Amino acid sequence: MKTDETESAIICGGSMSSSIAAARSLGRKGVHVHGVAFDRNHPLLRSKYCRETSVVSSPRDDYASFVASLSRIAESDEVHTMLPMNEYGIFTLMRNRAEFSDALDLVVPRTSSFDIVWDRKRLLEVADDCGVPTPENQLLTEWSQSPEPAVVKSRYSMLSENNRLQYPGVEFVEPNTTIDVEATMAEMGHEPLVQRYVPDGTEVGFFTVCDEGEPIVEFQHRRIRSTSYFGGASAHREAIRDPAVRELGVKILRELNWNGPAMVEFRRDGETGEYKLMEINPRFWGSLPLGIHAGIDFPWVYYQLSHGHAPEKTTEYDVGTRSSYLRGEVQHLLSLWLDDSPGFIDKPSITRTVYEQCLSIPSSNFDILDSTDIAPFAWDFLQSASRLLRGETN
Repeated sequence: MKTDETESAIICGGSMSSSIAAARSLGRKGVHVHGVAFDRNHPLLRSKYCRETSVVSSPRDDYASFVASLSRIAESDEVHTMLPMNEYGIFTLMRNRAEFSDALDLVVPRTSSFDIVWDRKRLLEVADDCGVPTPENQLLTEWSQSPEPAVVKSRYSMLSENNRLQYPGVEFVEPNTTIDVEATMAEMGHEPLVQRYVPDGTEVGFFTVCDEGEPIVEFQHRRIRSTSYFGGASAHREAIRDPAVRELGVKILRELNWNGPAMVEFRRDGETGEYKLMEINPRFWGSLPLGIHAGIDFPWVYYQLSHGHAPEKTTEYDVGTRSSYLRGEVQHLLSLWLDDSPGFIDKPSITRTVYEQCLSIPSSNFDILDSTDIAPFAWDFLQSASRLLRGETN
């Protein structure tokens, strides 16, 4: 247990927008931010609010080295807590809980709750039991050919194998298509989950930091554009308020007695009008800047809880606030130009999309661009331009 006077936090920069937003949030309040990244070119390390920085091995290449490096940083007398910004971070904190809890004051879920969320099959079963709608789903070996489109996705939020962490991909399945079970399991490294594709596609999220099952602060957004036109991380989104989304989000988190940050992701079924649970991210989320722009300072709430303080509860934020990840908007356009989705997903017009993007710029906030901390955006711009010149689109 660190002293209450300790004013330093680790922010691990796997997710660029959220990690930079968190560094700015805490840095502006006088917290000594220790920025950690897997790549010396990560824009987080250019933020003026990172008063100390470290480059560590990527958990995708050498997980044991990543854990050891993170542990050494955590054991510093000056470091008080760590914000779980990505799957690597929360997985490491939970799987090495005793070690990191001795070094840091953390706001994380019980192991039993985390294990349910990490296993999407178990999570959907818990959701069904407590009355939260879910898409039809089965394990791959139980799935039969369906007249409706489906999605094959990892059963687990992330996989650990041969000292490496990895994100298995997602595969779309056309109607009346037989899935090659053996090949799919070999490619994904385990038996994945198959879900009926939820039509309409309106994606919304319920965001919170909980204290033993009770939300301290709440926020919702609607995704407008993603990094690809058929999915991926959000590139442009808007703050909304929908009582149905809140009811479902609070219900499942109370059922789990959740502690710490969480994003509860829903997709609206165009046939029934129901919001159906897709997954819960047991960490801070990539679109974190939007919540901060709208008035909910999630990183500061987490930091206060880690110090044993009681942050003010609020559900008030500015509905209609928008935020854009500019590189994600470019990736969206490149996706329209270069990618082919399944036939059951319509590809928007490039001309119409450019028009909508141009209309959204004057009224939007930006995830990384900030006039008081310009270096991360400038560095990301230079890195992105260099990748495009080399023919890389991601």
